[in-house]
Amino acid sequence: SKDKNVGLIPFVLEGLFTQHRAKFKNDELRIWISFMEIYNEQIRDLLSPGREPGDLKVMDHPELGAYVPGLTEAPCREITDVKKLLDFGTKKRVTAATNMNAGSSRSHAVFTIRA
Repeated sequence: SKDKNVGLIPFVLEGLFTQHRAKFKNDELRIWISFMEIYNEQIRDLLSPGREPGDLKVMDHPELGAYVPGLTEAPCREITDVKKLLDFGTKKRVTAATNMNAGSSRSHAVFTIRA
């Protein structure tokens, strides 16, 4: 990326798409992303158009490990798809002022990439 202030997620994904194009030319790369927030012990789906937290719970699967049933998984074919969804989800995060930072996030976010 030409932007030196780009975050880690866009930087890594841009590299993934660029390397895939260089190696496989016309072969499409499709990934699925999910984005959730944990705030006050509730899970919010940051890619869902609704605003309510819902009834999402972390479950443990013997082969898959930890997962959240019902969490939105969005397919992405281009880095622009990922950036749009990352921006969408980031705007839905809970923020509030703290003594150290006027726009501090008061939650934890988990951004997952699945190929």
